[in-house]
Amino acid sequence: MGISTDGQLSYGVVFDEYFEFPWDAEKWDGDIEDWWRDVNGFSNPIEYPFDEKGDYKPGYNGESPVVSEYFRHRSEWLKLNPVPIEVVNYCSCELPMYLLASKHMSNSRGTTQKVALEFFRDTDEASQNLAEFLDKYNIESENDAAWWLTSCWC
Repeated sequence: MGISTDGQLSYGVVFDEYFEFPWDAEKWDGDIEDWWRDVNGFSNPIEYPFDEKGDYKPGYNGESPVVSEYFRHRSEWLKLNPVPIEVVNYCSCELPMYLLASKHMSNSRGTTQKVALEFFRDTDEASQNLAEFLDKYNIESENDAAWWLTSCWC
């Protein structure tokens, strides 16, 4: 297993180490997509196929069509209702620190990626979307929204 470092360019807000986001609560265990579905009232028409330990309920297994349907409904809802920001780790996998970005791109070590000028042109919209998200979910940072060039070592 090797170590990768990714370059990242993001428009967002930087948060200090150990910042607690709403989706860090035990109920969502850091999964922003689970949190997003929950706060937006997603209700899966398919019964949850797992027990409280995360094992399949009796009558279900990895081959059960119901399990595939359950995850298909979750994925389809998320495609129609995407999380409006991206959580970006700007440090390392062992000691993550995060920024919330309304625009983001990354690139792996050893490769190049052209950044089109259009990427920078709708900063007003990106800023408004980010501000609305932070305000709606009462997420406060000591830092202002800005363009951030970061890296992540995982």
